[in-house]
Amino acid sequence: MFGKKESDYRKVCLLCENATVLPQGNEVLCKFKGVVSEDHTCRKFTYDPLKRCPAPKPEMPTISKEDLF
Repeated sequence: MFGKKESDYRKVCLLCENATVLPQGNEVLCKFKGVVSEDHTCRKFTYDPLKRCPAPKPEMPTISKEDLF
């Protein structure tokens, strides 16, 4: 009912719970495949919502006192 559907996120190793981000760059350490690119995908993909970076909030428009009255 609530939450994201499976098609609402990209199936990449960067968002997989079986992968760990490496500090050297844009590579991850997969539990099953070893060191792979963060855009790689395998059949063992399991979405981890805690690894997703949310989109930034939009800026609020500035309102003057004349706009309020």
